This record gives sequence, structure tokens and C-alpha cells, in this order.
Amino acid sequence: MSPRWLLICFAVLGLAPLATATPVNYTESVSGDLPATGFPYSAFTLGPGTSVVAGTFGIDGQSVDFDGFAFTVPAGMTLRSARVDVADITGDLFSTGWTFNAGSASAFGGTPLESVTVNSPGSYVFVSAPIGPGTYNVTPNYFAGRAPDHTAGYAFTFDVAANPEPASVAVFGGLTLVGLVGCRRQRAAA
Repeated sequence: MSPRWLLICFAVLGLAPLATATPVNYTESVSGDLPATGFPYSAFTLGPGTSVVAGTFGIDGQSVDFDGFAFTVPAGMTLRSARVDVADITGDLFSTGWTFNAGSASAFGGTPLESVTVNSPGSYVFVSAPIGPGTYNVTPNYFAGRAPDHTAGYAFTFDVAANPEPASVAVFGGLTLVGLVGCRRQRAAA
């Protein structure tokens, strides 16, 4: 293939869109407390790879701390899997729950996809995944413990993958065809 053809191929490839979202690693102790409700919540944009949203919640004295948040799966991406892990910190939290909703960044908004109920310590794997692009929220429902004061840690883990773009596939197919035609012309001219 001539240098001219290579230059054309690289120029066309440079026009292909690049994913700009990156995985999220949010920890309440570093980035600030997540609210119980939000209209809308602060929303995270999940990029390809593994994202984690982690923090603590429960009752400590007279202070009650629920945590909720929203996130966006960008166009061209799929949330392949999601899970939450819960572990006691103080007291004995024995159960907690959130609602996973689609179509809204606001607490209690959107269409419920599933109830997330976790015994502590324990894990829950989201059954609604895989899911496509859109806005979602995780709204807290309850927590229950055996001691007057009980706190627990949680970590939501989201695995997001980029989908192959039909336009990119067409571009690569077109480049292959252009390369083959260019090679045939060079052979015919030789």
C-alpha cells in the first residue's frame, strides 16, 4: 500500500469518535457524604470498566444516615453487571434495602427495576443487568439493626462496556475495501 493510502486510512480513523467517560471511584470518606434524597441526586457518569461507589450508613446516636445516588450509562455503552456488598462497622445491622430505578436522577423517581435487599454482612447481584444507556438512581428504603446504634459500609460495583459502534464497523469495512482496491490497482500498474 502506498504512503498516500496509509495517510488516508489514518486520517479517516482519526475521525472516529473516542469514548470520553472514565470509570468512577467515589468514596464518601474522601469525596463527601452522599444524601438520602436528591431532586435530582448528584449523578455519576460511568465510563467503560469497573466503577465503585462506596460509603457508610446507619444510625449513630440521634444521627440517621441514608445514602442514595444517580448515575448515567452513556450512549454506546452497556451496564453489564452491578452488585452491592454490605459489612457491619458498629452494632449489628442485619438488613438494608434500596430501590433501583430507571429514567430519573431524582430520589424515588423513574420506573422501579428491582428491590435491592441485603443482609449484613452480605452481597446482592442486580438481576436487571445488563441494561443500556440512560439515567438511573439507587434510592435508599430502609435499614434495620439489633443494637440502638448500628452503622455499616457499602460498596456498589458497576461493570460497564463500550458497544461496537455501527459507524465504526462501517468505517473499518470501508477502509479494508479501499486498501484492497488500492493494492489491486498497484499490482495492475506493475
